[in-house]
Amino acid sequence: MQHQPYFNQSIVNWVATNDPELNAIIHESYQCSPLVHEAVEQQQRYSLAIYSDQQALLQQNSALFVNSDSELDIAFLQSQALARIERDIQYVQSLNQRLGGYSGVEPGEGNYTWSLKTNKMENILFNVKELISDTTTFSDLVQGHADKFDNLPPPVVVLGDPSNIYGNSQLTYLSGAILVAQLSLLGEQSKIQDVMDNYNNWVDNAAITHVTPLPDFLNATDIAADFTDNFSFYFSDELTPQGFAFIHSGYAFGGHRNETRYPDGKEFGPEDCSSWIAKLIGSEVSFSTIDQLFTYRMSEPEETRGYVDPDWFTSEYAKTMDILSPIHVSDPLKDVHPGQVFTFRNFDSDDHINATGTGGHTALVLGVRENGDIVTLNYSRNMPAVEGFGISTFSWQSTSQRETMFFEVKGKPLAIADVLQDSSLLSEVLEDNSRFDSANENLSSICSNNALLGDPLFMLPMQVQEIL
Repeated sequence: MQHQPYFNQSIVNWVATNDPELNAIIHESYQCSPLVHEAVEQQQRYSLAIYSDQQALLQQNSALFVNSDSELDIAFLQSQALARIERDIQYVQSLNQRLGGYSGVEPGEGNYTWSLKTNKMENILFNVKELISDTTTFSDLVQGHADKFDNLPPPVVVLGDPSNIYGNSQLTYLSGAILVAQLSLLGEQSKIQDVMDNYNNWVDNAAITHVTPLPDFLNATDIAADFTDNFSFYFSDELTPQGFAFIHSGYAFGGHRNETRYPDGKEFGPEDCSSWIAKLIGSEVSFSTIDQLFTYRMSEPEETRGYVDPDWFTSEYAKTMDILSPIHVSDPLKDVHPGQVFTFRNFDSDDHINATGTGGHTALVLGVRENGDIVTLNYSRNMPAVEGFGISTFSWQSTSQRETMFFEVKGKPLAIADVLQDSSLLSEVLEDNSRFDSANENLSSICSNNALLGDPLFMLPMQVQEIL
């Protein structure tokens, strides 16, 4: 299924929000940082894909409703849909209870994924039930209408904005309600694989649902005897004999790291904060915020350096962290600029030195507000207020409960020997960056941080710059 564009405006002409300062930061970063440029366009494409999925489902609902062989009783369909959701909630509860019995098994082992371990389907289905309990809402959805939800994406998604469903969990609940409406139209025995059956591999291209495997150590019938027959979101095919399809709006803890169904990734697959940053900056390994913490600490004086796990130095994560260079920020208005990476780790005590924290977050820097707060683009979830892919603002300063970090993105390095032996490599890189020469004159009047400009090599790996 192709996701068609719904606007062709340039971001520099958008009035993104009613916040002039935020608009200025977005516009400047989009023009001044190629990394931001790519990231913003990714975010636009994702919002568009969600909208396209919802609209395609609604169109299918309308066709199913109109072309039904018999007159449909909407009240009866609604009662069936509500009974279906009650049943599915119980299946999800049983699944999660079973998974809880394997607390010693780490995701990554035996097809066990983070997205399954931390799934939010019970919460989502409960809220879908709330939506379709309203007779008017259910009637609209089965007939292919969602006008009351204003589901057209805004030009810029601000996470946590209560005035728009993009950026909070209402968008996920709406996707779930549209899906359940279609399942009701398809019949009592229908499942996720029956949805959009006129599109080839719809689930594998969808931006609102994702198939993750059930782990090898878990048999589906151990969850419930009729799990494979009656659970609406059970999925099974040759690639994934036992699978679980969950609803999302872009975020899933762990993203879709190392999933066997998608060895090359999924264009509109779910991400978390660090899985997306790793892909965006070209890391060969999907690192986490603890890897960023260790990398940052290694840049600090040894006498004041916090704990770094000795085993980390020989891990694949340590090797890939060469792509990030720690920055020590004293004045965010001077030291922070678009295209850097912002990270924090949370701590449950004042003792940071001997601890590694209890969790964290990472994001791409768009700019800095006049008060020093950092404006970022990121994947995030704190249901129901925050969920998805969009803009968030954070304090730049560390506190007793949080340690903040900043990094420059060095890019994937080229081996010096390879460049010296094959001049075409260097020619290709220079050609790719030549467009910045012609753009510099215009950009210098726009970009406040001219460190990004004036040098046609600013996007080259440092090792190549040293050769030249």
